[in-house]
Amino acid sequence: MPAHTRTARKRGGEFPDHQPLVHTVCELLAPIAEELRREVMASAVIHTDDTPVTLAQPVGQHGSRQAREGACWAHVRRKFVDAERIDPVLAKAAVDRIRVLFQLEEATKDRSDEACAALLLLTEFRAWLELTATKALPKSPLGQAVTCVTNQCDALTRYVEDGRLALSNNAAERALRPF
Repeated sequence: MPAHTRTARKRGGEFPDHQPLVHTVCELLAPIAEELRREVMASAVIHTDDTPVTLAQPVGQHGSRQAREGACWAHVRRKFVDAERIDPVLAKAAVDRIRVLFQLEEATKDRSDEACAALLLLTEFRAWLELTATKALPKSPLGQAVTCVTNQCDALTRYVEDGRLALSNNAAERALRPF
């Protein structure tokens, strides 16, 4: 065991000599972090992934604005792709329906046309999900994918109501990849 580790353990901690440095760095970075937080919270739309974070305020109220969640269809699609190994027919039917939503978003220049067509597709998909839920075992990959969509239904359809939201957050995730 290296001497610095033995010394640190004798003093009662793994790395007690580093604590003041970490504390100092945190203090120096705090104003930058606060400015970033202010800038992000001032945005009309904030893209995130599903990394769990503790919020100082519950989802819903952030300052004077109402925060609403929009979910990502690309993430939901992956769950059905995973389920294709176990239940290829039903899982593929879901993947095909989701593909049509993406094709519609790509092909439609006018958001109002897209919204009308998407609402019809989403209504049909919801009915299909209810029927499929009766056929799939709840703990199977297909059952879990169906439950995922059902639990996030409001957030997944919010993009139709709010033209600032996208069908997926893939663009935001691609922008973060270099980091």
